[in-house]
Amino acid sequence: MGFLAQELTAGVTTAGVALPMCVSSGVLALSPLGADRVAEGALAGVIAAIVGGVVASAFQRSCFVTTMPSNSLIQASLLGSLLVALDGNTTQALLAFVGYVMLTGLWMMLIGATGLARIVKLAPHPVVAGFVSGVGILVIKSQTPMLSQFPPGAASWRRISAWRRSQDFHSVLR
Repeated sequence: MGFLAQELTAGVTTAGVALPMCVSSGVLALSPLGADRVAEGALAGVIAAIVGGVVASAFQRSCFVTTMPSNSLIQASLLGSLLVALDGNTTQALLAFVGYVMLTGLWMMLIGATGLARIVKLAPHPVVAGFVSGVGILVIKSQTPMLSQFPPGAASWRRISAWRRSQDFHSVLR
């Protein structure tokens, strides 16, 4: 397999993984503004995937460095939360978002300059895996009512199961 074929295969594989994540991040960021903004969020996600890929490849210093849009989910959820908290005022939400990004960059530079990043090596793998699994469980728990189209008040598992018991599923099967 030639060099160009390897690069093309790697690019298509990366795009296949990254593009859905970027689209979901864009939808997540703009969906608090209403259903009519979801398509704009998907387009913003596609644009972010393209620009992010170009910028990452232009400034890459090593062939071992990879970029993935998993952090964009965190940023999109932050932006979505800011939009909800600021009653849909996009100007204020974007200004606050830029402030958060700048503070995050300052913290990262401070941690890098002081050498505090070395403490990550002290975290055992089971602890990190448990933390990530816990985050996944919390995401599933928080998204299940929306995915299943339960009523808006069904925020807890008890309420969901009570709601399901109250429904007449046998009439649906007829």
